[in-house]
Amino acid sequence: MIDGLRERRLEGPVAIVSHSMTIGTILCAALGLGLAHIHRLRLDVASRSTITFVPFGLFSMWVLTTLNDRHHLADDLW
Repeated sequence: MIDGLRERRLEGPVAIVSHSMTIGTILCAALGLGLAHIHRLRLDVASRSTITFVPFGLFSMWVLTTLNDRHHLADDLW
């Protein structure tokens, strides 16, 4: 799935809306973390996390640019 997302990213941004465990699984896979680390990622309801595919010389990598961003939410929701 992550390789498919990388291919789509080459065409433009991709948004995924899902439950926190699914998003955590995707983040772990993209970052090369085992699923044992999934609970180390804090993912609040309606938060945004962003990973970016970055060419790096002959290689490429995913870079976590935001994690659990809630700035788009009204303060009175929390």
